[in-house]
Amino acid sequence: MEFTLPPIGRNGTQVKKLFPDDIIYMICRYFCSHCNNEYQLPYGPLTGAEKAQDSGTLYNLCLISKLWRDVAEQTLYHSFHPDYSPPRKRILKSSKNPWKLRLEPFLRTIASRPDLAGSIQTVIIRDLVIYGLHFYESQRAFDECARALRTSPREIYYKGHHNSAPSEIREAFFLGTPISVLPDVSTLASEIAGELLSALVAFVPKLEHLAVEG
Repeated sequence: MEFTLPPIGRNGTQVKKLFPDDIIYMICRYFCSHCNNEYQLPYGPLTGAEKAQDSGTLYNLCLISKLWRDVAEQTLYHSFHPDYSPPRKRILKSSKNPWKLRLEPFLRTIASRPDLAGSIQTVIIRDLVIYGLHFYESQRAFDECARALRTSPREIYYKGHHNSAPSEIREAFFLGTPISVLPDVSTLASEIAGELLSALVAFVPKLEHLAVEG
């Protein structure tokens, strides 16, 4: 399916006039796997698919005008999932992981944009995502999520975690205490990933499908 757009005015007015609102919605939905039911839920995108949806095109549609941005952006946030082939073990702990540092910015966005958080209907967390976490970026994202919920990591810690076994990593994560050595990806996955997932779920009121794959 191809679309040829006319020259765009300063505010995207020509394109806006060419397409009524319902057509803009249809165009954006065409590039969304969630809207086209291209999932084998609860197991994620179709096996062997190079990409689950055309996120690049949706991003470009956001640049046409404010109207297009509002529609395309909402569609872009229908789902969060690795849009790559099934993960290969050799890239999970390397710098080649295509989903390195992807969950943390996503959390910061939905914490600051309730309108986008309300669009999310599918979340698929795979080991590509978990092994792409970074301690300080995860800490920053969790802090912003906590503040958006009108609390703090420290308050969350003392309400539910202080009675558990002492952990230097968890104390550093929640309380900001010094940490001697940054945790490796496996330790992050076991100590921190669950906290980030809890924060994510707190912001997605319309979530229909959640899959966590190890």
